Amino acid sequence: MWHPTEKDLLETLKLVKIKGFVLVNLQEETIFEHYFIGLDKSCFLRTLYWLEANQFVFRTPIKELGKKRYYLTDEGEALLKKLQKNKESSET
Repeated sequence: MWHPTEKDLLETLKLVKIKGFVLVNLQEETIFEHYFIGLDKSCFLRTLYWLEANQFVFRTPIKELGKKRYYLTDEGEALLKKLQKNKESSET
């Protein structure tokens, strides 16, 4: 079964944590220019849906057509902290 890399997980979790981030029409590339995350659209979506399926993030009901808001679960917060710690320790 496919599993995202640590880099993919870290970048996606950091993006989800940004206040005001809303998943909008991804046919527009501006989302990746505005929130530069270093992932292409396919990788980001695949990672986001993997995180959702594994209960690291959850999605709110659609309030406005085409807008979805994701939030980290407690497990997602813990995973983000772990990945950030791993990245810091590998850089030193």
